[in-house]
Amino acid sequence: MIRKSLVIFQFSLSALLVFCATVAYMQHRFLQESEMGFDEEGLVTVKLGNVAKANLENIKQEMKKISSVQSVNSISTPPGLGGGWKPSVAYDGMQEDADFSVFVQYVDEEYFRNLGVSLKFGREFSPDYQDQGELTEMMRDRFPKVENLGIIINESAAKWIAQTHSEPLGVGLRVFTEENGLLFSDYSGKIIGVVQDYHAQDLRNSIKPTIFLPAQNAAADASNVLLVRLERDFGQGEILQLKNAWNEIVPGLPFDYDVLESSLALSYAQEARTGNLLGAFAWLTLLISCMGLLGLSIFTAESKRKEIGVRKVLGASVNGIVLQLSREFLSPILMALILALPIGFYLMNQWLQQFANKLSISVWYFVLTALISLLFAWITVSWQSWRSAIANPVESIKTE
Repeated sequence: MIRKSLVIFQFSLSALLVFCATVAYMQHRFLQESEMGFDEEGLVTVKLGNVAKANLENIKQEMKKISSVQSVNSISTPPGLGGGWKPSVAYDGMQEDADFSVFVQYVDEEYFRNLGVSLKFGREFSPDYQDQGELTEMMRDRFPKVENLGIIINESAAKWIAQTHSEPLGVGLRVFTEENGLLFSDYSGKIIGVVQDYHAQDLRNSIKPTIFLPAQNAAADASNVLLVRLERDFGQGEILQLKNAWNEIVPGLPFDYDVLESSLALSYAQEARTGNLLGAFAWLTLLISCMGLLGLSIFTAESKRKEIGVRKVLGASVNGIVLQLSREFLSPILMALILALPIGFYLMNQWLQQFANKLSISVWYFVLTALISLLFAWITVSWQSWRSAIANPVESIKTE
C-alpha cells in the first residue's frame, strides 16, 4: 500500500503539471492569435521626447516622403498596449449618481482610418474644424481648462451614453480630474464621432469605454508616440530610411523604435514563460514518476517470477502475461488522475481569471492529460513486464 500510495502521489503531481502546462501554453497561443480589432501588421512605433515633439510636424513630413510609408500619426499610447488616462467623466443629462470608468487617449487626424478601425458615426478629427478647442483658463495658473473640443468615443462609451441619449453625436461631454474639491484638468466639448470597439489595451483587459481627444489641443501636445504604417513586408531597409528621416530633423537624438507586432507578442511573454516552466517540471515529474513505477513493476515481476514461469509452461502467451502484469498498475494511475484533474481545473480556472479574454477549459484538456499519463505509465510497465514474460520459465521454477 505504501508503494502504491507513492506511485499515486507521483503521478498525481505529474498529471497536475501536465494539465497546468497545457492550459498555460494554449492560453498563450489564444492571446497571440486573437484579433485586436485593428490592423497591426506593418506598424512601427517611435518614442517622442520634448525635443522631437517641438519638431513633430517636420518629422512627420520628412517620413511621409519615404515611398514605403503609408501614414504617420502622433498619439499618446500605442494601440493594443497602452491604457490611457482614467479621469472623471460627465455628459449632458447624466444622472448625478452614475458611476462609470472610462479611458482617455489622445490621437490625431485620420488615426482610425490608418489603424483600420471603422468609423460608425460622424467624423474623425480634421484640420478643417476647430477640434483642438479653446484654452479659456489656467486654473491656479497651472492647470488647463479647455472648451469646445471635438471628442470621439468608441461603441462601448456610446452604449453608456445611450442610456440617456438615443443619438450620441453632438452630446456635450466633460472630462476632468478632481481631488479634494480642486480641479487639476477640465476638458469639455461635443461628440463628433463614434468608432468601432477595438483593443486599445492588451488582451488581458476587456474593451472599455474610451474617449479620444485631439493630441494637439489648445492646452498642450499630448503626443508621446509616432505610429508609422509601412508596407506589410517591410524590413531593416525601411527602418533605416525612417531613422535617416528622423536624423534629418533632430540629428543626434536617439531613434527609439519598436515593431508593434513584436511588442504585442512580447507583452504576452510571461504566459509563454509560465507554460514553458510548467512544461519542464511536468516532463521532469513524469520521468521521476516513471522511475518509481518501473521500480514497483520490477518488484512485482520479481515477486511473481515463479507464477509467470508456471503460466508459460501451461501455455500462456507473452502478450497475455504482459497484459496481466500491466493491468495491475492501471488502478493507481486512474486514482492519480481522479485526484489531479479536479485540482488542476480549479488552479488554472483561478489563474485564467486575470484575463478578460481567455479560453475555456474543455474536456479535451482532461483527455490529453489522461492519455499522456497513461501512455508513459503503460510504456514503463509494459517494458518491464515484457522482459519478465520472455524469461526462461525453467530458470523461474527450477527451485521448486
